[in-house]
Amino acid sequence: MITHTPGTRAGDRAELQAIKTVFSEKDQCITTNKWMFGHTLGASGALSLQFSLHIFNNQFVPFYYPTTLPIPKPFIKYKRILINTAGFGGKAASIILSQI
Repeated sequence: MITHTPGTRAGDRAELQAIKTVFSEKDQCITTNKWMFGHTLGASGALSLQFSLHIFNNQFVPFYYPTTLPIPKPFIKYKRILINTAGFGGKAASIILSQI
């Protein structure tokens, strides 16, 4: 899962609470690439897409987002990745990518 995590306490907390609500306490690998790029406006979705392709190709997540959710067991085969994005004016989108 690649989160949007806007870098605000309220925004990060709200996104992580939504993830916990939807996915319960199942093993989740939560990461973000925002710390690498900051606010890229319209490019954030494309950069997250590229990041997910990197994860699929390497089967490795270079950074786990600090959460209270458990870090997944090593050697998990990443088959699906959820990407959360948000934009100005409250626009938000999520997409699930599946490796074929």
